[in-house]
Amino acid sequence: MKEQWFGYSSNKKVFERLGARLDRFLHIASSAIGTILIAISSIFLSNYTLATEIENIADAKGFLVFLYENPWLYFISGAVSLLLGAIGISKDHKNLSEKIGALTQANHELKGEITDITRLSDNRRAELDKQAEDTHSLRGDIATLHEELVRQWLINFPTPKDKKSYCRVSLYYYSEKSFTLLARYSENPRYSRMHKQRFSQNEGAISKAWQHGEWIDSDCPDYTQDVEAYLAHHKEMYLFEREKTVSFTMKSCRIFALAVKDAGIRIGVVVFESDKSDALNARVIKELKEHCAKYESNMAKFMRQGMLYDRALNLQRAPSAAIEQNDVLKSLRSAA
Repeated sequence: MKEQWFGYSSNKKVFERLGARLDRFLHIASSAIGTILIAISSIFLSNYTLATEIENIADAKGFLVFLYENPWLYFISGAVSLLLGAIGISKDHKNLSEKIGALTQANHELKGEITDITRLSDNRRAELDKQAEDTHSLRGDIATLHEELVRQWLINFPTPKDKKSYCRVSLYYYSEKSFTLLARYSENPRYSRMHKQRFSQNEGAISKAWQHGEWIDSDCPDYTQDVEAYLAHHKEMYLFEREKTVSFTMKSCRIFALAVKDAGIRIGVVVFESDKSDALNARVIKELKEHCAKYESNMAKFMRQGMLYDRALNLQRAPSAAIEQNDVLKSLRSAA
C-alpha cells in the first residue's frame, strides 16, 4: 500500500512539522522578510510621487493598483516586520539567557548535592567495608573454635596406649566432589598439623571408605623398611603419584577408614592411621567401629557445621547498594 502525503491514513504529518519549524523560526523569518522589503522598496522610492499616484485613483480598481504598486506601503510593512522580528529575537535571547542561567545554577546545586552525597556514601562504604571485615574475621574465629572443639573431641577415640604418638585420627567432610579436612588429632605434634588441601573423590583410603562404607589396609609396606614397595603400593592401591606420597608428613602403613552417615546419607569419612604395623590390630579396629557407631551422629553434626563455616568463609561479598550508588555518583561527578 502506497502511503499518502495527506489524509486520515497518512503518518507524515507535513503541516505539523511545518508548524513546529514556523514556531521556532518566525522571528528570524520576520526580520529577514522585513529587510528584503525595505531593500527592494527603497529602490523605487526615489522615483515615486505619492501625491500624483493618489490623484490618479479613479475607482476601487485604481485603489487596489495604488496599494499594490506603492513602495511606501512595502517599506513601512518591511520596517514593521523587521521591528517585530528584532523584538522577538531579543526576547528569545533574553529567555534563553534566563534558562541557561537557571540550568547553570541548577547544575552547580546538583554538583554540590552530588559532592555531599558522595562524601556520605564514601563514609558509608568505609563502614560497610569495616563491618564486612569484622564479619569475615568473626566467621574465621568461629571456624577455628569449631575446629578446636572437634579436635578436643577426637582425643577420646580409642588408640593403643603405647602407640599413641604413632597414630592419628582425622575427620573429612565431602563437598564439591572432594574431601576437606575438618579436624585431626595425634599426640605427635608433627602428625596433628592441619592443612586446607582437598583430596579427590577418586584417590586415597578416603575414597575407598566413601565408596565401600569402610576400608582396612593391613598390607601396606613400612616406609622405613622398603620405600619403593611403599610408593608402589600407594600408586597401585590409591592412585597417588610418587611425589605426592613422598610429600606426606605421616607415612602410614596401617589404615582404617569409615564412612560417616547423616540420615542414611554419607557426608564424610573418619580415618585412623598409624606408621607402625602393629598399632591397628583387629581388637583396636573393633573398638574403633563400636566407638564410631555410638558417636556417628556427633561426627555428622560436626561435619555439617564445618561445611557451613567453610562456605561462609568462601562466600564472595556481593557489592552493596551503597557501593553501587557511590560508583554512579563518582561517574556523574566526573562527567559534570
